[in-house]
Amino acid sequence: MSPPATGVLPVEAGVSAWDSFFLPERLFASVEQDESCDVLIIGGGFAGLSAARAVRLKAPGARVIVLEALRIGEGASGRNAGFMIDLTHDLSSEDYGGEETRARHTIQENRHAIAFALDAAAEYGFQDGVMARSGKVNGACTERSMQLVKRYASHLDQLGEPYRLLDDADMQRLTGSAYYRSGIHTPGTVMIQPAAYIKSLALGLQAQGIRIFERSPVARLDRSAGLVAHTRLGKIAAGRVILATNGHVRAFGHYANRLIDVTTYASITCSMTDGQSRALGGSDTWSITPAAPHGSTLRRVRGPLFGGDRIFYRSVFQAIGLEPASPAQLAHSLQEHIKGFNRRFPALRGIGITHTWAGRLCLSRNGASAVAQVAPGLITACCQNGLGSVRGTFNGIRAAHIALGLPDDLTPYGGEQPSRVVPEPLLKPGVNAYLSWKRWHDRDEV
Repeated sequence: MSPPATGVLPVEAGVSAWDSFFLPERLFASVEQDESCDVLIIGGGFAGLSAARAVRLKAPGARVIVLEALRIGEGASGRNAGFMIDLTHDLSSEDYGGEETRARHTIQENRHAIAFALDAAAEYGFQDGVMARSGKVNGACTERSMQLVKRYASHLDQLGEPYRLLDDADMQRLTGSAYYRSGIHTPGTVMIQPAAYIKSLALGLQAQGIRIFERSPVARLDRSAGLVAHTRLGKIAAGRVILATNGHVRAFGHYANRLIDVTTYASITCSMTDGQSRALGGSDTWSITPAAPHGSTLRRVRGPLFGGDRIFYRSVFQAIGLEPASPAQLAHSLQEHIKGFNRRFPALRGIGITHTWAGRLCLSRNGASAVAQVAPGLITACCQNGLGSVRGTFNGIRAAHIALGLPDDLTPYGGEQPSRVVPEPLLKPGVNAYLSWKRWHDRDEV
C-alpha cells in the first residue's frame, strides 16, 4: 500500500486568467460511488488527458476513467504559459541548446506530441484560437542575451532548423517596445490557450466514452489487493493505473529525493482600449521567451478566448515545494511584473493587472522525465521539466503505451530516470540561492 496522499493534495494560488476566460464553471461530475475500469488515470492535465486519448486510440474498447483533484483546467496545466515548443528548450542551459544527437531526438519527440495535439483539436472541433501555429521569438534585452541569440542560431544551423534573426527595429515593429535589442523567430511553436485546450480535450474525450471526474482527489491508492483508488465518496478498482500527477507523484510513494518543484508566477493586463493599442503599436499577437532562460516570458493575446487584447507576463521562480504560494508571494511577484512591464511598455504604464497567479514546474537534475512502470500495473507520467504542454503530452502518450503493454519505443531514452537530488531540508534553500543568483545575473531580462 502506498502512503496516503491526504495533506499534499494540489492547492493553487491566484486565479488563472486562462481558466476564467473559458468555461470557468464546473464541467464534470465528482466521484460519488464505487466504480471500476481497465485503466485509471490520476491527474487531468496535459499528461493525464493525453494518456487517456492514447489509450482510446490504441485500445478503443478499454474502459478509462480520469480523476482530477481540482476542476479540469484549474491546476498546473491551466496555468501554463501556452508554448508548445518543438525545438530543444533546456532550461538548465545558457541558451536552450544541448548536445546535437539528443537535441534531434527531443525535437522529434516534441513534434510527435504537437501532431498528436493538433489531431485532437481537429477531431474534437476545438474553437478557433485554442491553438495557433504562429511560432515564437527568443527576445534579447542586453548585450549578453544578444550573444545568446547568436549562439542559439548556431545551434539551429547545426541541426538544420529554420529561423529568422530580428534586429532592434524588427523587435519594435513586432512588440511596440524599444526595450528589445534583438531576437530569433522559430516557426514550429504552436501557441495555445492552456485552460481552453485542456477543457476542450477533456470534453472531446468524454464525448467518446472516457469518464472524467473533477474535484475527486485520491486520498489513498491501495495496492494490497489489486489497484484501488480511494476518493471521499467512492473507490475505483482498476486493472492499471497511470499517475499523471507531476511532483505530487511523491505523495504516492515514488521518486523521493529525485524531483525539484519550482513555482513561477504570471500576470495579465486589462484589455487594452483602442487608444492604448494604438499607443503601443506592434503586431496584434506575438509570443516571446527570454533569450536568457531566467528572464521574462511575454505574450500579446487577442480575442474572446483571452478576454480581449491583453499582454501576459511571466517571471519570478521560487522553490517553495508543493505548498501553495502565499498572498505575500503573489503580491511581491505582481510588483516585479509591473516593474518589468513598465520598462518594456512605458506607453502603457498604469494599464492595470486583472489576474496574478502561481503555477508549478517539476524538474529533474538530469532533465529526465519520470515515466516508467514503478510497480505492477502502476505507471508514472510525471516531471515535464518546464515544458508541461509538449512534454506532458509526450509523456502521457508513452505512459499509455506502457500501460497497454506496447513497446516503449517513442524515445531512445526510455530507461533514463530522474537522478537523485540533495534531500530536504537542504534542497529548497540551495535551489532558491541558485535562482536568486540567476535572477540577479539576468536582472535586465526580467
